[in-house]
Amino acid sequence: MKKKVALVLMAVLVLSLVPFGRFASALYGTKIIDGNLSDWTVSDLIAVGQDNGQAGANLDKMYVSWDDQYLYIAIKTSNTQSWDVAYGIGIDVDPGTGNGYVSGGDSWGRSIEFSNGFALDYEIYFWWGWNSGMGTDNFNTWTGSGWNY
Repeated sequence: MKKKVALVLMAVLVLSLVPFGRFASALYGTKIIDGNLSDWTVSDLIAVGQDNGQAGANLDKMYVSWDDQYLYIAIKTSNTQSWDVAYGIGIDVDPGTGNGYVSGGDSWGRSIEFSNGFALDYEIYFWWGWNSGMGTDNFNTWTGSGWNY
């Protein structure tokens, strides 16, 4: 459980700290959703992870792109073991304002807190099973007093 919480926290923090204004024009472009990252470029890369010593929970790279209809998010892992893990990605649409979720249990009940004006408006979660692939997935919205699933 400790490994899962650390992984989720890392993913959420990565997105909440990215200065999106700087990347907005470079990230524009439609992506093909096929599990192959060959159409993702360096300009789409927003975060590079460090080896955390958790063989089945190592995030390597995170990419973001968008077009007129969709937001595309790609995660590359460097896992050397297969674990069952929950991946969580937090989205703050108005960073610096503090509007959104800041503490008390995120949409999957993880104790993740934010400060310095960062607060989640949306959270994307999915469960990855080592022998079954992607399972449960949610796109959750912060309502101001709780999460809408």
